[in-house]
Parts: sequence; structure tokens; C-alpha cells
Amino acid sequence: MNQIIDNPGKLGNFEWSPDDKKLAFISAADTNDSVAGSLFIIDVDDESEFNEIRNYSKNFIGSVTDLAWIDNNTVMFASEEGVKTALSKQSINAVEREVLLEGGKVIFTEFSLSKNIIAFAGDTPTHPDELFSFDISNSKLNKLTKLNPWLNEYKLADQKMISYNAGDGLKIEAVLIYPLNYEEGETYPVITFAHGGPESVNHNGWQTAYNRWGQVAAAKGYFVFMPNYRAGSGRGYEFTIAGLGDAAGKEFTDVIDGIDYLIEEGMADKERIGIGGGSYGGYFAAWGATKYSERFAAAISFVGISNQLSKRNTTDIPWESYYVHWGMWNNDDPMFVYERSPVKWVKNSKTPTLILHGKDDPRVNPSQSLELYRALKLQGNAPVRLVWYPGEGHGNKRNPARLDYSLRTLQWFDYYLKGDNPKEEMPPAELIYNLGINE
Repeated sequence: MNQIIDNPGKLGNFEWSPDDKKLAFISAADTNDSVAGSLFIIDVDDESEFNEIRNYSKNFIGSVTDLAWIDNNTVMFASEEGVKTALSKQSINAVEREVLLEGGKVIFTEFSLSKNIIAFAGDTPTHPDELFSFDISNSKLNKLTKLNPWLNEYKLADQKMISYNAGDGLKIEAVLIYPLNYEEGETYPVITFAHGGPESVNHNGWQTAYNRWGQVAAAKGYFVFMPNYRAGSGRGYEFTIAGLGDAAGKEFTDVIDGIDYLIEEGMADKERIGIGGGSYGGYFAAWGATKYSERFAAAISFVGISNQLSKRNTTDIPWESYYVHWGMWNNDDPMFVYERSPVKWVKNSKTPTLILHGKDDPRVNPSQSLELYRALKLQGNAPVRLVWYPGEGHGNKRNPARLDYSLRTLQWFDYYLKGDNPKEEMPPAELIYNLGINE
């Protein structure tokens, strides 16, 4: 067995050329890059070091997500580019790529190639996944299936890509779903959805799922604000690496700046701002409920981080934590790591906080949610509730747990962001499984 290349960081998909003489692969740009989103192509007999081979994505403002060979000298690749996705081809000797399917048509991150036909599952802001084909020879995009026709019977809320400037001038993009019956000049409650990772991105596609409130929340009169804060994917290497060693720093103030933008535009009611998310998004929700409690009227932390010191010693990805998130070990600067932990700031909390966690989570140990719950119960100044999901891991896979999460979290937001419910009380712990269809 011969080693072709020593890849030092994260590795994504890879494909042999039809003649087996070349290898194309998706990789992190270096050890500290948290996103496997750069395109590399090498000859099998090339003995160059990794840092000597061409990164076809250098200076590319996006992240490569999938690839396939068209012929022995040309690779096709899909890419996240801000809130959009695109399809391009790259000739080995060409300076630049050629865009085949520009962003904004449909959202997809993976595809299959057969001769000149590309097939993929794609979604749009108004419809979940359908099967699409794309003919390379004539650039024709076809939707091949018509699933979920019942959606045609419902009015859906408007959804847009917005952008705003962070405090340091960096342009931040976000997906914004409007309240279903939005009226200009009126202010509305806001649910801020923080994506996980942080090496992830919110696409301007279908944003309704058990763990994404999307059109369901919009139908209940909320703005759903989904910011793509720095440290995420889809904006290139420099954007991603900006989060290294700065957990909940500027990446979180990017979220605050977006909320301020909505307030200044006269759209958001500053007294009715909620935040929620899972994993790193759960960390952001806990951080918002503690360090930035004055900004949030309700928070939902799902499989989230509460104590970075203990989390880093109990996760199943300790090396990723070291190389691409922190760049140091806990013992190198324990007080700094603790400063970036929500449990450090629980005395500030006046934000009602719902905490949910799978009891078999290997990524973020369930003890993280127990720590946050205990700390808020002991020293916080607002209601807090902890919900365990037996048999679930880092996210819910079973439908009963997913339904419980969807209903329970919306109930929490409704209680604290709408109406005049007593802020020192909580909604009932036992759910009434009424989906509101006949209301």
C-alpha cells in the first residue's frame, strides 16, 4: 500500500479519475480549518507535500461539498456560496472554474453523475426535497418529482436572504422568514435560530423540520431569523478561520448585530426576542440566556454546551476541539475557557430557559445540560426546565422525540414571547398533542 498524499486536516469526499491516474478530493485547507471545503487534484505519482499541491479553491468565497469527474481532465463540483448552492466544473489546467448552475435556483450539496446528466435531491424556500436532473450539454434543470402536493393548499410565509454589517464592518448574511401575515410598519416577535458547528450554514431553502421552526413559527406570527455568523461554512477560508480561539466572541456578536438590524428596521419587537438551536446552536442559546440575558426573553438549548472546561474533556471529538476550535488545551488558559462558558454567567440570567438533551449523546455529554440546569436553578433569576430524551444521541432520531421537541419548544416560545403570561411561571410540563389544525 502506497500513501499518495498526507492530508493534515479534515477530509471530505474523493474520487479517482476515469483512467485512475489522478485523484480529486475535498479537504480542509490546513490543520486549523474547520471545514472540509477546498478542492484539490493530484497525479497519483506526484510526490509533492500537501502544502505544495494546488488548492483549486484558494480565494474561493464558498465551500466545496461534493465532486465527480466528467473526463480525465475535468472535475465537476457542488458548492455552498453564502446562503446559495451552485454547480461548477474545473479543468485541471484552467485558472478559474466555469459555473454550470448558478446559485439561487435550488439548494443541494450532493449529486450523482451519469454521462451528461446530474441527479440530486434539492429544495427551495417553498418546498422540501424533490428529485432534480441537470443536463450538462444544454444546461437544462428539470424537477422530476412532485412530492407533498398538499403544500400547494397552504399559504407560505415570505423568505429572503438579508445582509447586514457586523460591528467591525464584516458583511453577514442571513435567512429571514417573515410572519405569515406580515404588515409593514408592525413589529413582531423574533425566533433566532443559531446553527450548529459552528462550521455550518443556513441555506435559503426549505427551513422547516423538527429542529428548525421555519414556516410553522412564521404561521404563528414570528420572524425566524437565521444568521450565518463568522466561523461558519459557505464563505471561504478566512471567514471560517475567524472563529478559531474565539468561541462565542465576534461570532456571537454577529448574531446580536443582526437582531439590532431587525430592530432598527422597525421589524422586530426588542422586548420579544427568543433564541434557540442545537449543539453549537444550543451553546449560543445558553450564552444568550446568560452572558446576554438582557437581550433575550426566551431561550432553548438543545444538546448544547454549558461548560467548555468539562465539555472538552468529555466529548468524542477532543482533537477537533483542539485543532479547529480552540488552538489550545484547557490547561493552557483555563480561565479563558471558563470565561466562554454559559455557567460562568448564570447570575446574569433573567431569561426563561428550556434545556433538552439526548441521554446517550457522545458529542456533547448530557452532563452539560445538567450543569446548566443546576446552575440556573441555584443562581439564575428566571424559570428553567430540563427535558431528557432517553435513547437519543446528538439530536433526535425517533419520531416521538422529534414531535415532542417541536411542540415543546414552540410552546415555550409562545408562552414567553406572546401574550401576557407571568414571566416567573412556566407552561405546563405535560404536552397536549393538539397540532392546532382545527383551530
